[in-house]
Amino acid sequence: MIKPRPYFWIFLVLTGLFLIRVLAQALQLFFNLNWLPSFGTWQSGALPYQYLVIFQILILAICVKILLQFKGEYPAPNVRKGKILLILGGIYFASMIGRLVIGSIIKEGHFWFDAPLPSFFHLVLASIVLLLGYYHYKESKSSRA
Repeated sequence: MIKPRPYFWIFLVLTGLFLIRVLAQALQLFFNLNWLPSFGTWQSGALPYQYLVIFQILILAICVKILLQFKGEYPAPNVRKGKILLILGGIYFASMIGRLVIGSIIKEGHFWFDAPLPSFFHLVLASIVLLLGYYHYKESKSSRA
């Protein structure tokens, strides 16, 4: 029996964290608030902001779709999808941990490695991928038993 509630709440928290990131950078763009990190701190500079914000809105739309699935009729678990998402999410998560470690001890001053705030929010996104993979993998295994 699938219990979607814990998944829903975890997806909600992770989506909320990412939404805070998107809103905080937009606030800094328009208002330059002293109590938030500066505008440039929110991104590594690998992608210009006008493109970054488009991708962020698309990511948020996907997160909302996932939330709606887990609020009502949740998706049918699929073990293959679960394995793929777990592998991709694991690679994504590990690479962002590596980015943080390299940035903190080796590559200080490098635009991509020396960007801890964006790396943290990439960990949030990687966690969403991992959680979705875990759901598909675990629930398809338990529904077979």
